[in-house]
Amino acid sequence: MRQKWNLNKNKTAIELVTQLLKEPQSNFVKEEALYLRGSIYIQEKQIELSLKDWNEALKTLSDKKYKSELMSKILWKKAWLLRQEKKYEEAIKAFEDLKKVNQNIYTDFKVLFWLGKTYLDLKQKQLARNNFLELIEKDYFGYYGLLARKILNKKLEIGKTSLKKNKLFQNKKAEAIIHWLVLFDESELLSKFLKIHVNHFLKKDKLTETEWLETIWLLAKAKQYLQIFQSLELMDDKTKKIFLTKYIYLLFPIDFYEDVNVAHQKWDVDKALIFSIIRQESAFNVRARSPADAFGLMQLIPSTANQTAQKNNIPYKGYRDLYNPLKNILLGTAYIKFLLKKYNNNFSFSVSAYNAGSIPVNKWKEELKTEDILEWIENIPYEETRTYVRLLIRNYIFYHNLLSDRTKNWFPDWIIQ
Repeated sequence: MRQKWNLNKNKTAIELVTQLLKEPQSNFVKEEALYLRGSIYIQEKQIELSLKDWNEALKTLSDKKYKSELMSKILWKKAWLLRQEKKYEEAIKAFEDLKKVNQNIYTDFKVLFWLGKTYLDLKQKQLARNNFLELIEKDYFGYYGLLARKILNKKLEIGKTSLKKNKLFQNKKAEAIIHWLVLFDESELLSKFLKIHVNHFLKKDKLTETEWLETIWLLAKAKQYLQIFQSLELMDDKTKKIFLTKYIYLLFPIDFYEDVNVAHQKWDVDKALIFSIIRQESAFNVRARSPADAFGLMQLIPSTANQTAQKNNIPYKGYRDLYNPLKNILLGTAYIKFLLKKYNNNFSFSVSAYNAGSIPVNKWKEELKTEDILEWIENIPYEETRTYVRLLIRNYIFYHNLLSDRTKNWFPDWIIQ
């Protein structure tokens, strides 16, 4: 069924699902089938049939008091469809129902944001404000929280404290050992050392601020940024906010600054954007290699690197060149410059194409037409690309603030235009 749907053979897929629904099956299969058929009806612009299928599936799930992931998916689809159809009061009811059963914190953030936006559409400003304030408190670091902060015109407060000046951290011996292991590229020994000096902290139920400082500082010295980013998930909200307001450089590194600056000057691409892509693509791992055979800091596949090199007169011998930081950054920056020019400096289209390629983005531009770029992002069919764009926007906002004095314009408006 999904194969037929993916091939745009929607009518055939609907017939197959309908046949399945006529046969004896478990309730779960029935609910999945109704969810799938409702989703296919959307592509056929049969809105009422979509809602009918989803409501039937929700009734079965509700009667069983079964708070499943499927129930949350259906409620989100229903609420989002009603919002796009401008049936705002019905959308709010669906969003509120979703809040009651959802068990995923990131879905909570998404629901709070779009619930607030929908209240704004109904001119119910106080209810909208309440949702946005709750979201800012819960998602201080994230995409939706930052958007809510912009709507309420609440300035982002981040600190630029250097841990070098912080007397809480005194493990000079460990710092020196890590320095030499990194210098001589002793990755295996480094990994073993970190397991001894970091993992004993992470095994604790609750770390003090001092213990988190030592843990994150050791990881930063070892350039294990991916593990730092993952450590954020282990922090309680209070500790996370401390790091965001005091030690933001540890979470948004500026490694390879000189190389980034060379690329910035050569291609006139904002340094904040270059750093945002590096953070998301490789977590500053020079030797990063993806399953799709993308290499290096900005995760370029050799064919793209070769084409970009030829167009821009950049010496390039093969994929091994992509492990060279400066070469990789020059090629990656030239490529994002090409995409920005192709998409008239539209941030979301450009970074979507960096992740998924231009062919699907061109298709989405035609099929997902909307005046609100935030809705366009929400409608991106590829979950990976949808998440990627959100994270690039978040990264860019922080780097935008870190790399210059943004006392007034903390939110760069062009990224959501």
